Amino acid sequence: MRSRRLAFAHPAQVSVAVAGAIVAVLVGACTPDAGSEATPSDPCRATIDEAGAAAELREQVDLLDRALVICATPEVFAVNVQRHPTLLGWDVETYLSNRCRTVEDESVRRSRICTSEQVTPTTSPVVAAPEVVYVGTTLDGREIEIRPRAGRPFEDGRPRVLVEMAEIARRLGCDGVEAEYVRWIEQIDDPLIGDEASVYAQHALDVLAFIQCDPPDTAVGDGD
Repeated sequence: MRSRRLAFAHPAQVSVAVAGAIVAVLVGACTPDAGSEATPSDPCRATIDEAGAAAELREQVDLLDRALVICATPEVFAVNVQRHPTLLGWDVETYLSNRCRTVEDESVRRSRICTSEQVTPTTSPVVAAPEVVYVGTTLDGREIEIRPRAGRPFEDGRPRVLVEMAEIARRLGCDGVEAEYVRWIEQIDDPLIGDEASVYAQHALDVLAFIQCDPPDTAVGDGD
């Protein structure tokens, strides 16, 4: 019967092999995956994302104005805004044309976007489609016009706020609609959207009456 000789690695060879394996593991652990590398911060995108997350209309408008100054071109602005489909209420071209024409902040009016040929064409403008206008009643009985704008899109010819209020009434009942009333009544003194907020607060009262809820204890008119 033949004897079988067992071969053992020299201790030095074992040490070298183990050390090599450990180095390989450490290097692999410290090397970031190609897909996990952090994207450099983009001020244009960050500002528009912040506007998309803002709860109040005034803050959204201010942030979008800041983006008009920060973003390099109308195309860059459009690419980032398209990540928030309901933010503008208009298509990007119409929004830029309207905002750059009406904004009072000189830094925005002189921005690269507002002075670009895409926004301020030298040729005669194309006749626009009829403007969408919603006529609403304020708490003190005045009728005002509301148009689509940043942060306040329309749906079926009405501000989406009003459409959503019906869904809130269906899902949350009296408490949900009363919360909407309080949300808007707190903004009626805002010089930017006070009248618009008053229309939404009045609509909330109308919805509460329609679904036979008690009026809020805080119900007031604009003149109070």
